[in-house]
Amino acid sequence: MNVQNVKQLRRPFDTVKFRAQGKAYDGMKGVQCLAYIDSSLVVERLSEVDPEWRHQYIRMGATFNEWQAAKFATECTVWVLGVARTDIGFAAGPTEPIKAAYSDSLKRAALRHGVGSYLRDESWGFFLPATVTAANGRTHQAFEVKPNRKK
Repeated sequence: MNVQNVKQLRRPFDTVKFRAQGKAYDGMKGVQCLAYIDSSLVVERLSEVDPEWRHQYIRMGATFNEWQAAKFATECTVWVLGVARTDIGFAAGPTEPIKAAYSDSLKRAALRHGVGSYLRDESWGFFLPATVTAANGRTHQAFEVKPNRKK
């Protein structure tokens, strides 16, 4: 792997999603948010850099019943240009826990290659309530995202 490959892996994505991650602090009204990327973007980026990249999953010591109860983890190793990186992913909740663990471990292993690493520094902000006036004059409740300068 060379410097150009690393730059390609670390290049920011055009599309980033946000999800609520907790309450605001220091008297701010709103909700803390976290930027994230879909695993499909990770796969796309890995394929751009190395069309022959590969990955392997290992289910981490849980019975199938524990998997159904979202009490499990998955280890993923991702090989890009012959370099292997491994990390563990967890089910984030009761909705599709098996898929969530696999997706999380893939994204975390790809992060070890630099994919999405910029999100670690720029991802926190706040969803703040705001009123938006549409072209027709109607007002709507919306949210704006303010960066968190505390980090």
